[in-house]
Amino acid sequence: MPKATEISHSSMHNRLPAPKVNDMKDVISMFTPTIRWQYGVMLAFKAILARSTRIVAPDCATEDDMSILYCQLIEKYQIAWFATDPFILIQMVKTNILEKYPLASLKYIITSGSMFPKEYQKALRTKLPNVLINNGYGSTDAGGEVTGQNKYCKPGSVGYPLYNAQIKVADTETEKVLGANKIGEVRVKMPFVMNGYYKNSEATKQAFDSDGWLRSGDLGYYDDDGELFIVGRISDFILFRAINVSPAEIESVLQTHPAVLQAAVIGIPHEIDEQQPMAVISVMPGKTVTEQELISLVEKNLPDHCRLRGGVRFIDELPKTITGKIKKKQLQNRFAN
Repeated sequence: MPKATEISHSSMHNRLPAPKVNDMKDVISMFTPTIRWQYGVMLAFKAILARSTRIVAPDCATEDDMSILYCQLIEKYQIAWFATDPFILIQMVKTNILEKYPLASLKYIITSGSMFPKEYQKALRTKLPNVLINNGYGSTDAGGEVTGQNKYCKPGSVGYPLYNAQIKVADTETEKVLGANKIGEVRVKMPFVMNGYYKNSEATKQAFDSDGWLRSGDLGYYDDDGELFIVGRISDFILFRAINVSPAEIESVLQTHPAVLQAAVIGIPHEIDEQQPMAVISVMPGKTVTEQELISLVEKNLPDHCRLRGGVRFIDELPKTITGKIKKKQLQNRFAN
């Protein structure tokens, strides 16, 4: 059973200050995050408190239909605020659908939940120059949003800590607090953090370090300007010949291929190398790509330890959680042998 996160009423109340609610006053919004996810709940509350119109995004028969449908709804209802996951935004860029739907009413895009490669952030900013695109970072355990972007933030970052949020980056072995441009575990301290995991005191204890900071389980760093960058989940990293390989780094390169709809990189056991990177790919409708093309793409753009020595597998659709994250454990169980 998954762990149940305890979020207090006080946490949710304090997450909704008047300025944030007023931003949504008199605007029409559409959010794709489900209300079974804490972020989806908070977005719904903001719309209710602002007494603004919220369009409930319908489910689609296939992933291929999502970006088209959402663009049609934005045009039809003159939506100003749009919250969705990066996958939808990447689709909008790759399919060139924004040439057909200019989305002139759109003023603000909020996205989070998975990696949003900087190449696609740049492309989306170019295609929608009048839209503020906020690629933020947060989690249910943290009580929601932890960081947010402004229009000056660098593509690839998740912005700066929000009000009342403190972030530190710690070495995963020594627990030492790291400085700028050093990769470690992102840890959070803020008034909205969860109380703990329901009826699971041991997991709750492990979720916090000795100083009371929430362990995010994410690797990242902040640059000289204080912007936070997420590298990937600690549990997802691949151990290749004693080198920690970032699946997210490889996935970002694979996503640049015009035929790749989605990419997931997993570690496959190997008797000599410990683990080898393997890519699992779903392909854009009407397009083709070969295994060797993708292997060569990675070899050309990344160091030797990132090579897809485990090969490439093609499937129709990658399995996902209700929050849109790829179920990598399911893929590992399927392809490990």
